[in-house]
Amino acid sequence: MTSSENRPTDSKTPTDSGVSRRSFLTTAGLVAAGAAAASVWPAAMAAAAPVQLDSVPVDQPPVLYSRQVRSGRSGEAFLIAGSGFSSTASARAWLVPNGPGTIPATPPVAAVAATVSSVTDDSIVLVIPAASPTDVYAIYVSSADGTAFSAPFLLNAAQAWFLDAQQASPGDQLTVYGDNLTLGTAAATVELVSGSAVVATSVVDSDPYHLTVDVPASTTIGTYLVRVSNGHGGTAGQDQTLSLAVVAPAGAPTTTIDVVADHGADPTGVADSTAALQAALDAAAASSTGAQVTIPAGTYSIAGKLSLGACLATVVIRGAGRTVTTVRMSDSTVFSPSMPRSQATDTYGVSAADDKGMLYLAPSSVPVTVAGITFDTNQRRLIGLELDGRHNVTLSDVGVENVDYPQDVWLYVGGYGLLGQNLRNLTVSNCDFHCANGAFLIAVTDVRIQDSVFRLFFPRAAGASNSPQRQADDSGIKVWGAKRLVVRRNHFERGSTTYYYARAVQTGALKVPASVFGTPDAGGVEDIFCGQNTVVGAGEPATNCGESMVGDQFNAVQGGRRSLTTSAATATTIATTDVTFALASNLDPRGATVVITAGTGSGQLRKVVSNTTSTLTVDTAWDVVPDTSSVFVVTVLHQRQLYVGNTITASPKYLGNYGPSALCIAAGNDFDITGAVVANPPSTDGAGIAFFGMNTGYAQPALDLCLFTQINDNQVAGGHISYISILWADSGTPTGPIPAAKLLYGNVAARNTISNSSFGVRVGGSPASSPYTLGTFGSRTLVVNNTITSTTTVNAQILARQDHSVYQGPAGGLVDSGTNTVTV
Repeated sequence: MTSSENRPTDSKTPTDSGVSRRSFLTTAGLVAAGAAAASVWPAAMAAAAPVQLDSVPVDQPPVLYSRQVRSGRSGEAFLIAGSGFSSTASARAWLVPNGPGTIPATPPVAAVAATVSSVTDDSIVLVIPAASPTDVYAIYVSSADGTAFSAPFLLNAAQAWFLDAQQASPGDQLTVYGDNLTLGTAAATVELVSGSAVVATSVVDSDPYHLTVDVPASTTIGTYLVRVSNGHGGTAGQDQTLSLAVVAPAGAPTTTIDVVADHGADPTGVADSTAALQAALDAAAASSTGAQVTIPAGTYSIAGKLSLGACLATVVIRGAGRTVTTVRMSDSTVFSPSMPRSQATDTYGVSAADDKGMLYLAPSSVPVTVAGITFDTNQRRLIGLELDGRHNVTLSDVGVENVDYPQDVWLYVGGYGLLGQNLRNLTVSNCDFHCANGAFLIAVTDVRIQDSVFRLFFPRAAGASNSPQRQADDSGIKVWGAKRLVVRRNHFERGSTTYYYARAVQTGALKVPASVFGTPDAGGVEDIFCGQNTVVGAGEPATNCGESMVGDQFNAVQGGRRSLTTSAATATTIATTDVTFALASNLDPRGATVVITAGTGSGQLRKVVSNTTSTLTVDTAWDVVPDTSSVFVVTVLHQRQLYVGNTITASPKYLGNYGPSALCIAAGNDFDITGAVVANPPSTDGAGIAFFGMNTGYAQPALDLCLFTQINDNQVAGGHISYISILWADSGTPTGPIPAAKLLYGNVAARNTISNSSFGVRVGGSPASSPYTLGTFGSRTLVVNNTITSTTTVNAQILARQDHSVYQGPAGGLVDSGTNTVTV
């Protein structure tokens, strides 16, 4: 592995990210100033007793886990994780027919034999005969003696993960996101079900990962189950785990307030319009029937921040169009007077009292729309729009010009177009952000950013006197803590020919639980669709910038990201004496995920819903209850993320996650590194699409896991596909051997096409040698039917410390340094 891929100089090492994020938490009153980041590493780790293959009774069938990849094509290898597999197990696949019916508990006579390619204590790799259609199957795996079978495992059925909105009105469009939502040429369907009433919707846009539908105008107001089918598997193949509230459309405001006619604002920009605009906003907030604040064409000069307080009814702030109505900071104002000017500064969070922004929306649930206006900071404010706990906001046809700041101001990142925190139900549509950072979101749910343009740059050339960080952490969209986030059909490009931007989309970097911020389910980054975007020219001239779309590491949960032994467990709990978990704070484990990494039940993952200092309660019962042989990790995850259908050009590297990840998919992307400002690494192949597992730091190994992710059906030119497990020695002196961690487990790279690269898919990590005891860092990775179109014959590389990988592809195309690799 190259040094560049090890990220030794990344701008977010645990050391410097902990300082900057911690300063935000301290400022927000979430952590006591000077408090140490709590994390306890046990002085001695009890050795986990692994479950041995064939240690279960010969007539006991395996248990197949509920949370894992559920996709597999006929003729291709796919993995099922579980517990209690036998080396003599067989498997049957039953094609689930269309029409009504249930799945039999045991394999019907019509079930076909599936080939067992590889089996371990916690996984089995199968192949359905190539002559069988790719369809919805029920998979049954036998006991050692073949007399009993597992409960059926449904393969290729539609999985609806989330909706882009939790409520809709008759006549609206709605999008379902998930996996296997279409399959082959069959017609997918989305139905709204309430009792015996079934409302059929019209599908207007679809692929395997999203279905956009029209909600009929005749739909009755009420709450509905959302029933999704990919056209296969009959009623058994339907998913109806999601619900939707159909509500009456909001009434239009009845009052119109014209800032010029009613309050004397000056559209020529000569006179100061601060007081006039503020008076109009105050009047709108006080209107009991709602109000539209109209800002006619022109330029309006302001000398201070505008604020919209909590409103009595819906407010619309409408200009004549973002190219014709501009609100601009006046030439006489100074740059955010409270900002430090002579030291490198990170800026997080907003408040009513700050002087960082131009328009502040105060906490409220009353809907507000801002449309048809450009906000120009004129190099005199850090942020264009501040959204502080403001739910139900729509930004449409809004522009933000925030292209520079005074030469004596030292910022770690540049200015922002939008900074929003603790909010629900935000829509950003058809907007234009000409800023170093377009949108920065902290603890958010139900957010849609779509059909917008991000013209991005870092406004200090590398090496400039006040460029404290060459690897500028500027992003088109940056997200710390989110659930149900859609970033769709946007365009990201360089804002000028002189400067560069580090990345288009970045998620991660902070755990922000609901207990602290009050926004439900905003710990981690879960249920994300980042699709159909275009990215051009990410990267600045430094060795570790240029990720197109990347999920970064999270701050630690107290006692998290460490291997912990199990002291006790029940059907819905797991306990340890190795650490003491925090209670009701930003460091508590609520919202994090428990992953069993070794011993009984290894491969399972569950979300933490509550905790004591030693015991974690999880969201659903374990498929297999852990015991004292079980080793587990508590971590905040990138979970159920979809990177789909993006077109990326002239960008040096990475669509994917630096970790930790579970149940994420990168599919159908077109990634061309050609023309990137900086090659990564220089003079060698870059990495186009990659997911990382990391063992970070020697003194207290912090484990970032990558589980059950898929990299499928992508086109990559000039780079490669990677699942990378790395040992990142950022700080500290080792206190003992680094534990085997299975940083990679159950991941799949299938049907990708790689060109102009010396190899196609890499599985493995670094370092090649170490003075410390190293274990196995990757297990059960599948590399299936990928194509490399170059003169080299290296289709896939499996590096050392990777165990039980599976390769299916051209003969002679594998370079294998792993152990127990299986070729199908």
